[in-house]
Amino acid sequence: MGAVIDLETIRGAWQLRCGGEVVGEGAGGLADEEAGRPCTIGTRFQAASVSKQFVAASVLLLEQRGALALTDPVQKWWAKAPQEWSAMTVGHLLQHGAGLPHWSLPGVDVTRDPPTKDEVLELVAGLPLQSRPGERWAYSGPGFLLAATVVEAASGTPYGEFVAENVFAPLGMANTTSCVLPDPGDAAAPHHDGKRMPLVGALTALPGTADVWTTVPDLLRYAAARDEGVLLEPETWVRMSRLRQRIEDAFALEQGARGTGYGYGLLLGTIGSRPSIYHSGDNPGYQSILAWFPSEGCTCCVLSNEGTTAAGDVVTALFEEADLP
Repeated sequence: MGAVIDLETIRGAWQLRCGGEVVGEGAGGLADEEAGRPCTIGTRFQAASVSKQFVAASVLLLEQRGALALTDPVQKWWAKAPQEWSAMTVGHLLQHGAGLPHWSLPGVDVTRDPPTKDEVLELVAGLPLQSRPGERWAYSGPGFLLAATVVEAASGTPYGEFVAENVFAPLGMANTTSCVLPDPGDAAAPHHDGKRMPLVGALTALPGTADVWTTVPDLLRYAAARDEGVLLEPETWVRMSRLRQRIEDAFALEQGARGTGYGYGLLLGTIGSRPSIYHSGDNPGYQSILAWFPSEGCTCCVLSNEGTTAAGDVVTALFEEADLP
């Protein structure tokens, strides 16, 4: 059977590892047409919602250190939380079970004129909950923005600094940043349907949602930490990927990847026909996915600066190119 898509047509970078060995990798297209700079395996991309994994890891790291508990009410860490949120816990935020909305906020277009973190949270606090905390799964970018705010309150450190010092640096993720816009000459520019588009840079300033700029090798260093049980305790990594909320209707952030459940910052489902633990992302002009395939001992990452890329299908194509069953 041929590949789902032709990898030679993809703008971005990708790598598949099995048993710790690289079995497929590549890069294609241009990161910047004006400079004639190609995408390489080391090019930096906006990670979009793959960023949410690092919020979950940060919260769980603080829990390991005794600084907070997932059972803590959100009101303990954010003083402006309304009384209606009294049953909402930090754990609910990480599993998209808090009952908070996504980006359909009155007067807000995050892709055109993103508000500040405080503006978003105050808008959300003024809206009724969509469901009782823990009752059902509902994807919420603002919920992870609030989780990043909990990290700041519990650590006494701005979120971008905390994750850089406590996650990226220990894992050797030297080309990864949070809440910091990269130099334009050091990153891939966004595109849609092959056309250059303006960078929605303000998304980088919203911690915990789509704030991370990174490379394929750096994300796979993080993936290896889960497999090796470092940074977080092995049982903590297991808890992170354990089913917390079922997704009533199969959820796909990317074509070719279907989530049927959610852990803490991780989707549980399939990519192609393969069971996977993953997270994908979709920012204006960027697509991303970082995935584990535990039964096969494989991990895969795809980062693209083309908004129409079906990242899940790129993963399937990599498995087929590597002639893996």
